[in-house]
Amino acid sequence: MVAPLTTEFLELAIELIDEFVPENNAIWNSIADGIPDPDNPWETIQGVVLEYDVRLILFPYGLQSKKFLQYMMGTEIPQGSMKGLMYPTDFEPKLKDTVTFEELSFNVARLNAHRPFDDIILWEIDLLL
Repeated sequence: MVAPLTTEFLELAIELIDEFVPENNAIWNSIADGIPDPDNPWETIQGVVLEYDVRLILFPYGLQSKKFLQYMMGTEIPQGSMKGLMYPTDFEPKLKDTVTFEELSFNVARLNAHRPFDDIILWEIDLLL
């Protein structure tokens, strides 16, 4: 099991995002579970993609961290895997969502909400190309 991020690390990450990342630098594509059909409210429309502007920072897994995670998890980490930190959102991110960042589309492989004081202060995400 990988150790949780410390509060000090989370505060530093937020400072770095504030300093180096412009507002809303990526698009979070969320597939809605079912939206009421405006013509037939008793039915739902499936597969509607909702787009949200998000603010995040991405960085690739280094060779050392890939080897460590492969050892700890007993699994292979695919090429193109990215680790990300994202500001809190007004929607609930899901594993079946995708992220568009600099014209590349990533699948969300893991989500972890950091909430040391009940409110989410940062999302930790793993993305696959």
